[in-house]
Amino acid sequence: MFKKSVNSVRVKLHITKLKKTKRFAFWNNLGSQAIQDIAERIDRAYKLFFNNLKRGVRTSPPGFKKVRKYHSFTRKRSRVAVVAK
Repeated sequence: MFKKSVNSVRVKLHITKLKKTKRFAFWNNLGSQAIQDIAERIDRAYKLFFNNLKRGVRTSPPGFKKVRKYHSFTRKRSRVAVVAK
């Protein structure tokens, strides 16, 4: 409607608040890195969509799979700093 989307940082903060409510307490079973990764993937999908609209590429809004059809999981990569002595 306004050709804007919420960035991943705001989504992560909002989900953290929702996890504290009774209604969404089941999200506490899900790891924080998985939630971060999901928020970042959604953010990337919408950024690509809006960039395609700007460039005039034929595109449609991101689609999301139903829970039953999503058979994999992803983990956020951890970055380990190696210090040479």
